[in-house]
Order: sequence, then C-alpha cells, then structure tokens
Amino acid sequence: MKPTELFQAVRDGRLSEVEDEVREQLDLTLEDGSTLLEAAALILGDPQLRYQSVQRLIELGIDVPVASRGRSGVLNVLIGAKKQELDGLLTTTRILLDKGADAGFVSQQDRTPSMELVNSKFDESELAPLYPDWFARDDLNLGHRNKAGVDAQTLAERRERPEFLSAAQDWVAAHPG
Repeated sequence: MKPTELFQAVRDGRLSEVEDEVREQLDLTLEDGSTLLEAAALILGDPQLRYQSVQRLIELGIDVPVASRGRSGVLNVLIGAKKQELDGLLTTTRILLDKGADAGFVSQQDRTPSMELVNSKFDESELAPLYPDWFARDDLNLGHRNKAGVDAQTLAERRERPEFLSAAQDWVAAHPG
C-alpha cells in the first residue's frame, strides 16, 4: 500500500483494516510533514472513532512527540475538531499529554493547542478537569500571538473562561521567559 493510501485509510477510520501495515510504518511521514497520528486525529464524522484510532496508534507504539510535529500538531487537530464528545476528548488529550505531544505547537492556521482548548465548544466547567494536566506541562506556548495579535490568555478573557485565564497567568508567572 502506498503511503498516501495508508494515510487515507487511517483518516477514513479504517485503521483496523490496515493495522499490520501501520505497525510496520509507525514513523511514516508524508512530504508535507503529516503523520499517521495527525491522520487519525483528522477523522471528522465520528468523534469516538477518532479517539479510538488515536489511542490505538499510541498502543501500537507510535512516537507521540515526533508524530505531533506535522503541519498542524496532533493536539491542535484533536482539540480543534468540530464534532467532539467530551469524555473521549478529555481522555485522549490526557493520553497525548502524558505521551509527550507538543503542547506548544503553532499550527499552519497560526493557533496553539491552548487556543484550540479555549475555543472549544465545551463550557469551562466541562474542560476544567483537564486544566491540572494541561498546566502541568512545561512546553505550553501561551505567549504566541496569532496574525490578529491575540494570544491564548486574551482569547480566554474574550471567551469568558476565568479558570483557564487564572491557571494561564499562574503558569506564565512560574515559567518566566
């Protein structure tokens, strides 16, 4: 199977059909920088299938820090997806954080995972259980300003997410420079 076909199979949610080939090519990266983990995070129609596919690739041994440095970053893609299911999102995000996904990645869309989290459709009370894991990371990129000059903290103010904003301010104070 060609690499692009393998990526498409994963993105279509057919990981189980191509699992043996995936197992042999976990480090596969396309010319544009896309990774298999990104492909799984891009499953659009079925959030549960997206979370299961990402988790299965991790179980198969994919190198999460490497696999989260494609064009968009796996956390950016996973958290930024339109169709979401809260428990699956929280669980999969925690797994990715635990395995070393790049929490400070700036995507081609000029957004960080923190910006995606603040922009999430879920209420802050639903996202707050993730905050201890999120703000335990040393690699957050809370100072990045997008083309409009907005960073994650400004976005949190605008979106009225006081718990995120408070935790972000504490994180910045603990991580000068």
